[in-house]
Amino acid sequence: MPAGLKTSATTARGSKLYIGEVVDIQDLPNQSEYEAMTWVLVGTVEDAGDQGDARADITFESLDTDRTEHLTGPADAGSQRVVSAYLPDDVGQIAMVAAQADSFNRGFKMELNNKPSVDYTNTIRYYSGRVMDARVGIGNARNVLRNNFQIGINSATIEVAPIYSTP
Repeated sequence: MPAGLKTSATTARGSKLYIGEVVDIQDLPNQSEYEAMTWVLVGTVEDAGDQGDARADITFESLDTDRTEHLTGPADAGSQRVVSAYLPDDVGQIAMVAAQADSFNRGFKMELNNKPSVDYTNTIRYYSGRVMDARVGIGNARNVLRNNFQIGINSATIEVAPIYSTP
């Protein structure tokens, strides 16, 4: 980014979630391989949950210092809860339901709506995981029917920061 260009806080409004192709968990894609994938937009996402790594807390209790030492352990990206309005003809939602049924690892792309100006792209986050749940939330008479998906994330996230794009 050019010197002096400042980013500011933004909302998630306008962000988009895409589901991609089957990926091999033993040979995860790099950024260019993710970028070359065919992506399908998951429509009407209301909430894309949390996404990113957390480290396990490994402790050691020392007799001589009478303290517990905390060490960082393996990274775990956890699971991402995705809620969308239930649209049985939405291609992205159909792909999510199919991915839950076949249990293969898929590529995912989260486009955050956070470009610092009109001359930049948005942040893109690539990762891989399995769709663990595909449940329809029915609720009561005042509820919107929703699809509730859970993605078990099996990779680190590759984040592509906003880049200048010539208008």
